[in-house]
Amino acid sequence: MPGWLHNVTTQAEVRVFILDRLYNTLPRPPFTDDETEDIASRVYDYVWQRSASGELLAA
Repeated sequence: MPGWLHNVTTQAEVRVFILDRLYNTLPRPPFTDDETEDIASRVYDYVWQRSASGELLAA
């Protein structure tokens, strides 16, 4: 999504997508809601940094 770093709505959609994917794929237990949210935040930060640096390629 070109320009997603400058669009608050799209940023929220990316956050929700990541969180939904993790809630649907990480086993419970052992992962708690807090751990899942922490992982989602880390993934989002990674994607953001890679996008901002131009290192992410379209899949």
